[in-house]
Amino acid sequence: MITQPPQRPAFTGLTPGQLDNPDIAQRQAHYEQVLHPQLVALADMMYAQGERTLPKRWSLYTTSFKQQPRKPAPDQISSAYIVIDRPPRGGGIYVSIDGPAQQLVVALQLAPRLRDALRRLLAVDDQVAAQLATCTDVRFRGVNQGDTTTPWYERYVNQRRPSPLLCGFQRPLSDPEVATPAIGEWICRHVDILLAIHDAIIQQVVAPAPRIREASVAYDTAPALEVIGQRIAQSGVIMPESVIRQMHLSLQQRPFVILAGPPGVGKSLLARRYADALYGADSHGDNPAFLRVAVQPDWHHARDILGYYNALADVFQPTPLTRLLLEALRKPRQPFVVCLDEMNLARPEYYLAPILSASESVDRLIDLGIPGHHARLSDGESIPNPLPLARNILWIGTVNQDESTYDVTPRILDRMHLIDMPPVDLTAWRASWPHPIDTRQWQTVVTLQRTLTSVERPFGYRTLSDLWGIVAQADGATQADTLFDEQLRQRLSSRLKGQRSLALWQQIGGAVVDYPLTAQRITQLREQLQRSGFAQP
Repeated sequence: MITQPPQRPAFTGLTPGQLDNPDIAQRQAHYEQVLHPQLVALADMMYAQGERTLPKRWSLYTTSFKQQPRKPAPDQISSAYIVIDRPPRGGGIYVSIDGPAQQLVVALQLAPRLRDALRRLLAVDDQVAAQLATCTDVRFRGVNQGDTTTPWYERYVNQRRPSPLLCGFQRPLSDPEVATPAIGEWICRHVDILLAIHDAIIQQVVAPAPRIREASVAYDTAPALEVIGQRIAQSGVIMPESVIRQMHLSLQQRPFVILAGPPGVGKSLLARRYADALYGADSHGDNPAFLRVAVQPDWHHARDILGYYNALADVFQPTPLTRLLLEALRKPRQPFVVCLDEMNLARPEYYLAPILSASESVDRLIDLGIPGHHARLSDGESIPNPLPLARNILWIGTVNQDESTYDVTPRILDRMHLIDMPPVDLTAWRASWPHPIDTRQWQTVVTLQRTLTSVERPFGYRTLSDLWGIVAQADGATQADTLFDEQLRQRLSSRLKGQRSLALWQQIGGAVVDYPLTAQRITQLREQLQRSGFAQP
């Protein structure tokens, strides 16, 4: 920043004529002895103007001098600049003496990453648009393309891909006033206009994201618990009313619930139907207030679920969850449901850390790792950083316990309600099944279910529907028995992996004696267990 010493001479005008002198030595001498002192005096005038325009933030600005070499000879000065800028960098005010073009230019320059900040500023300040409309020199990619009847600043901020911008005012160096003190007043007047715009744009960048401190929200669209239960029952989900009540009340108290149980008992389906009941969506229709996130085993960081900042492209690559978080901020009275399916395939305390931390804090802010307070998304929208975590999001996780998953740690269980799913209700499922079921086949499944439940490997609703969905396609009772035998052999083999109890194998073998394919396979596995100490289906 330049301090204004009293001994420097006052500004008397600019004499840039020697910038086109073919003699390199004379041109350099003219710049050092004549033009540069004139630019210093002009900077003093601009310094005083800046203190009046921005009394509180002028100390953040720096003033520098630059020279532009004449291409292709880098040792030959052709242009000179005064640059006023402040952090974060990416734009500034330029006073340029352009020798090749023989122009005096006062301009605002913006980097592409500041385009969104200008767009936000135009949306809230009509005076900025009026000031930009007075610019006589505008340069950006495609400035003369498209609908030129639309104001140039609207075309610029709505570009599909942002480009650098230069806008301002110019005068020919041949104008006699350039060599008089009056040109200093003209320059300061236009610097004042552009400086105010530049400062407002930078304030859009550095201003902290809105800190939302919400109170508990009574959602306008949330139906009563009785209505939720009715809607879930009408959708065909077999679930006791007590489980629905427990899940709903738990989510109202703390919006994190874990549904635990073996595969196929309806954990993910219950989460979806609960979201449909809240939104009033049809069970076969779309629900924009629901998101199913399939957790991956290699998730070790929050960016796996929230997205990441691409420094090379200067954009934030969002995930579907990030977009839902933004949508929830825009609709604070609408409850949203996120289902973290198979959430313990990876460690939740790793990839959920920022979300859990934000949910416990007062300001509820998620740090996205962006070097600034806003970033452009890949589709051109903008995202604040840190990102407020809306209170109208309900999180439902589903977990299984097998060799492919991690145990849910106490630090997660302390922050989430754990609900154990009830056993499969065979009677209720049979009553809801639309096709007839052979009594002998059904009794076999009932017997097997008791044995499999004792080792925590029961048939789930999904398995039952698949098994009898295939049997229902049979042509006659004989083929139905054959299809049932084939399916039973397939379904049992996967559930008996790792079981070493001979008593268990004998019970299974006794239950399937009427089905030769299944009985033969069970006998083979039991004999393998007796020979080698393990059975590998």
